[in-house]
Amino acid sequence: MMTTPLYELRCYQLNPKDMVTATKLVTEKHEVRTKHSKLFGFWTSSLGDGGKEFIHLWEYENMSHRRDVYSALNKDPEWTSKLLMPILPCIQSWNVTLLTRSPGFNLNLTFEDDPSAVYVLDKAEVKGYDKLPKLKVNKDGTEILVGRFCEVFGASKTEYRLWRYTDIEEAAEAVWKRKDESFDGITRLLEPAEFSPLL
Repeated sequence: MMTTPLYELRCYQLNPKDMVTATKLVTEKHEVRTKHSKLFGFWTSSLGDGGKEFIHLWEYENMSHRRDVYSALNKDPEWTSKLLMPILPCIQSWNVTLLTRSPGFNLNLTFEDDPSAVYVLDKAEVKGYDKLPKLKVNKDGTEILVGRFCEVFGASKTEYRLWRYTDIEEAAEAVWKRKDESFDGITRLLEPAEFSPLL
């Protein structure tokens, strides 16, 4: 039985013409969703694999907790009328991935909120979860490896890595260095929404 929390990674690719509308909608109405379960982080992304996207990460105690949350959401008319139905026309496509923390790795949330901070989400191919590579982290405080996550369902050799940087220039420099180190995967630049728990 899994004893670590589950994290649901949701990636919504948006119609570019609807980005402003969708951003305003989630900023004003996010509480109709967050009253049901814990939002770990919410970001917008326009650089990387997916184009203009909302990337959000939700935390659940286990599979049963996730099922109960969605059951409650389906019965909540406020959620349906104020957020779900209005935002659906803005979304071109979406992808949902269920994650858990990679074996042997805990979350690193030892930082203060900073409005200039940005995040990077790496999706990396690995040899197996029992052979995860050691990652270099800049020790001067400009780079934090927030978490490493592996898929519960889906690809068995994919790891997601969430990084935090003090600013966009530090992020760009770090991503470029990882490319030089034969990083095999996809990278997205993430900018926190104003209501994101991770700033």
